[in-house]
Formats: sequence, structure tokens, C-alpha cells
Amino acid sequence: MENLLKDRRVLIVDDYPDMRSMIKQMLEPLQVGEIDMVDNGKDAIANLKLNTYDIILCDYNLGEGKNGQQVLEEAQKSSLIDYTSIFVIITAESSKEIVMSAVESEPDDYLAKPFNKDLLRKRLERIALRKRNLAPIAKWVKQLNYNNAIKTCDLLIAKAPKNLNQIIRIKASLYEKIGDLKAADKIYSEVLSQSALPWAQFGHGIILFKNKSYKEAQTVFLALIKSHPTYTPAYDWIAKIEEQQGHLDKATEWLTIAASIAPNIVPRQRQLGLVSYKNGDLETASHVLTRVVKLARDSIHEDGENEATLANVYLDKGDSLQALKLINSAKKRFRSRPESKIYLALSENKIQIARGNKDLAEQALKEATKLYNNLSAPVPIDVGVSLSSALMTNGDAESSKTILKNIAQDNLHDKNVLEKVQHVFNEHSISDEGSSFISSISKTIVGLNNKGVSLAKSGKIDDSKKLFKTALTEMPYNITIHINYIQVLLMEMKEQMLSTSDQMALNSSIELIREREPNNFAFNRLMDLYNKQREK
Repeated sequence: MENLLKDRRVLIVDDYPDMRSMIKQMLEPLQVGEIDMVDNGKDAIANLKLNTYDIILCDYNLGEGKNGQQVLEEAQKSSLIDYTSIFVIITAESSKEIVMSAVESEPDDYLAKPFNKDLLRKRLERIALRKRNLAPIAKWVKQLNYNNAIKTCDLLIAKAPKNLNQIIRIKASLYEKIGDLKAADKIYSEVLSQSALPWAQFGHGIILFKNKSYKEAQTVFLALIKSHPTYTPAYDWIAKIEEQQGHLDKATEWLTIAASIAPNIVPRQRQLGLVSYKNGDLETASHVLTRVVKLARDSIHEDGENEATLANVYLDKGDSLQALKLINSAKKRFRSRPESKIYLALSENKIQIARGNKDLAEQALKEATKLYNNLSAPVPIDVGVSLSSALMTNGDAESSKTILKNIAQDNLHDKNVLEKVQHVFNEHSISDEGSSFISSISKTIVGLNNKGVSLAKSGKIDDSKKLFKTALTEMPYNITIHINYIQVLLMEMKEQMLSTSDQMALNSSIELIREREPNNFAFNRLMDLYNKQREK
């Protein structure tokens, strides 16, 4: 019988030396490969960044610092594990709240202490069997070649393996990654025509939401939680729908239910705090956001925005002293994180204004602006929007609009970003100016792109390249211009080999979009074409 665990590299994470040794002794007869052991979450992440592990056995409680759930969340978000990785959370915890929260993070298994070597072997073998054919998909995903990953899924699906549903689910998620929501939803609908699988219902509901079919999406999510009451992410999306429609009380209710089932999910708690704050419920907002600050500590979700938002709540409750104490404490913790320091400085600006300290308020805003200008590009959108709003509030409309112009022209294709830009104008009662501001930027960039594409189609490739290259010196992070530039370079590549400078420009544009918007549908269609041309 084939040994599915043979030569697999293992990482054991447990704060008790005896437990680490015991698990190692259980694994050795299984002929696994190299076994590494660490006693805390920080070292676990460090090892995952340095090495590729096939199996990670991680205790939930790891003493000070990250817990097992936080290790898993960071490994997932930072792509330190893939489809083939086996991640098992091991714990003596029996608390329903902890278990449900950990399970929602989707480890491959959840193993309760105590256990013996036979149980560990059976669990690992079962997971390895389920994942044994996913390596080819993982290989293409690691290279960000999602189109080839999808084709590999098709090849595997044709063989009707035992993990067929898992591969179909991966294929749908890959279509979502490349922005092809129609293809992804077709898969979900086909699955649902055969069986009401929760993951297919959930995926279908999300796509309906993204297509702004809110009523239909809510119907899908309600049906899902009726049959699976503990499927908590569905509650989150119902809350988003209610919030989208301005029903903040209802959004709060749904988030509260989800948080009562799985309370240790930071994004959910943060959203509950923000919706409560937006709804004017300062008591709930302060209670929940205090919990967020505590839960986020040592996790991938930890940032100064949590403390800044909580300080703003304290300020609105009339307790500027407590707000200021929180900010001063947070500034020490986030001293090496400029984005967090910007949020904290903006909150300090509001606090000092409320306390009548005009000079200190101006100093805080100058500090935020300085930090923003020194950030490595591209600058996070929400940071820029927050700063521009503060600048406009403090009477510096010119600097505010400069930031907003850069954000708008680099993200003209993204309606959500443009809504954030427009919101800054709305909250300062100059909505019409905002609409004209965005319209003017749109007209300029659309005209530029149309001219460049027209030049290329008429055979004037060099003129088109020159136009887009010049545009990118002024708008280096505009995704649409980069995509059109790539398209023109591929048109030339079809006829002749690119020059060294053009190949470098092509590579640069590809890398920028892969980093900023790997799920851009138009970009991924071009990458499919590019890969085909390189294979010839």
C-alpha cells in the first residue's frame, strides 16, 4: 500500500516541549521527511516564509503572541501554504466559540487532544489522499498563471476523481480570481442544479451581490443559513446587503448573530464595530472595537486603524482624554508602521481640535501628510482617502484634491474607489464639484486610451507605444493604461521580437498589475494570449 506521507516535510508548532517530542515520535514511523519544530507562532510564520512544508501541525494555544488560528490566517493571506499543504490545528480547547472560530478559518482538520498515533496517521492519510492530485494546479497558481490552472482543473475533472467537488470548487474560485464572474457563477449554478452544496450556494450568492442583485443574493444567503445555521460567512454577507440598503439596525443584528457563533473572527468584529459606530450606537461600537484591538493583537489584522477608530468613538462619547491616551499608547506600538501612524495622527488631529489645541492639531496633520508623502508607492487607497478628507476638513482643499486626483486617475476602472473619492466631496457638502472632478479626470484618461488603441489598430504601433509610455510617467499606477500598453506590445510581439527595452517595459507592467490587481479579467485574458505566444 502506498505511503502517502513518505518524505513529507513537517512543521510542528507547540509551546510544550514534551508535546512536540510526542508528535515527532508519532510521525517518525510514518517515514515522513524532515521534521522542524518551533514553540511559538512568530517562529512558525518565519519558518513558513523560509521553507515549503507539506504538513503543518499547529497547537491552538501557543502562549504569548500568535495563536494557531492566527498562524493559519497569516499563512493563507500571505500565500505561505497552497492547495497541497496540510494544516491541522491541534488543541485541548473545547469552547464552542473558539472551536467555531478556528474551524471558520478552514484548517484541513481540527484534532482534539488527547490523540494517539493511529488517529493522527488516519487523519493525515485521509487529507493527503484528498489532495494528492492538486499539485499541478498549485504549481500554476504559484506562477500566477490562472488560465493554465483552470485548464489543469478541466483535465482532472475529466477523470472524475474522488475529490471531484473539491476540484470544481477550486476551478470556480480561480475564475473569480481572474475576474470572470460569469464563468464562476455558471459552475456554481451547475453544481446547485444537482445538489444544494453550501460552498456553491455561498459562491453564487457572492456573485449575485457583486452584480448588485442584492435581493436575489439575500434570498440565497437566507436559504443557506436556514439549512446550515452555523455557516457564519453567509450572515456577514446578509449584513453587507442590509448596510448597502441603509438598514444599519438589521446589519448589526446579523453581524451580532454571526459573532455569537464564531466570535474570534476579527474582520467580522471590526465590521460590527464600524456599523454600530455609523449607526450612532457608541456604546456597542466602543465595546466591540475594544475587543477588535485585543483580538487583532499579533495577527495579520493588527493595524493602527483599529485604535484610531476606537479613539474616534471615545471622542464622540465626550472622552477626549481616554481617546488621547489610546492614541499615545498605540503610537509606541506602531512606531515602525507608517500607514498605521497616519491613521493615528489623523485621529490625534481630531482629538486636539476637540481639546482646543490648534497648534497640536496642525502638528498632527502635518505629521500625517509627511508620512503619506514618504510612503512607498503605490500608496494604499483608504489611507489617501482618509488623509484627503482630513485636509479638506482643515481647510487645505488644494492638497486634498491633489491626493484625490492621483487616486482617481490611477483607479478610474474601479467604481468602488471612485465612490470613496466622491464620498469625500459629499461629506463636505460639495457633491457637484466631486462629480465634475471625477468626470473631468475620466474624460481625459478615456480619450488618451482611445487614441492609443486607435493608433495601434491603424498600424502606428510606435506612436501608440510612445503615447502610453508618456502617460505612464504621469500616471504610473493606472491599470487601464498598463493593460492597453501590454496589449500594444503583444501586437508588436506577434509580428516581431520585442526590443530589450520594450520587453522590460512589458515585464514591468505585468508585475505591477499582478501585484495590484491579479484578478483583473482583461489582464488575465492578455496573459493567456501572452503565454500562448511565448509557447510558439
